[in-house]
Amino acid sequence: MKAIAKTAKLARILANYKRREIALDTMPIRLWIESSLVCNLKCVMCPNKDIPGEQKGVMSFELFQKIIDEAKHFVQDINIHHRGEPLVNPRLPDMIRYAKAAGLMVRFHTNATKMTKDKAEDIIAAEPDLVSISFDGFRKDVYEEVRAGAVFERTVDNIKGLLTTKQRMKKNKPYVVIERIDFERYRSCAHRPMTDTIPG
Repeated sequence: MKAIAKTAKLARILANYKRREIALDTMPIRLWIESSLVCNLKCVMCPNKDIPGEQKGVMSFELFQKIIDEAKHFVQDINIHHRGEPLVNPRLPDMIRYAKAAGLMVRFHTNATKMTKDKAEDIIAAEPDLVSISFDGFRKDVYEEVRAGAVFERTVDNIKGLLTTKQRMKKNKPYVVIERIDFERYRSCAHRPMTDTIPG
């Protein structure tokens, strides 16, 4: 989408917002694409663990291409995740590259438990704009209770690996964000430090 067309569309969206329109006269500018409905964890707050197994799967690369080809004329950015773990989909780096080639900004969210060295290299090479990582608990006991099925030390190492790979490959992207849900029952230990330092 050309810069002038993007600006004009954003102006129309702003006008609709100020008029409090219920029905908009523009197509969406952002899409969430469920690249994988499969997840390897059973987090306490996530509804994914309650979805029957026969309803889960990963998106084919061909379907992803079809979505991008149809949406690239009106969408500005995409999120390649929703309820599942995108790193379960082996074609995730290809999806990122395809969307980037279409001129779209690309983001995805992960629990980082499957961020191996090879996957980190593939992801960094594909140059997504943003990777956000769920890390709900800066203490081993809290993290492993919330992120059922994950191992605290292993995930910390995976996050470090992603960041050091980005440094080694001398890439500016992706911008990496670590997120934590503020569970009331864990607030007494919310600000206690992790057992190790993650490089910037």
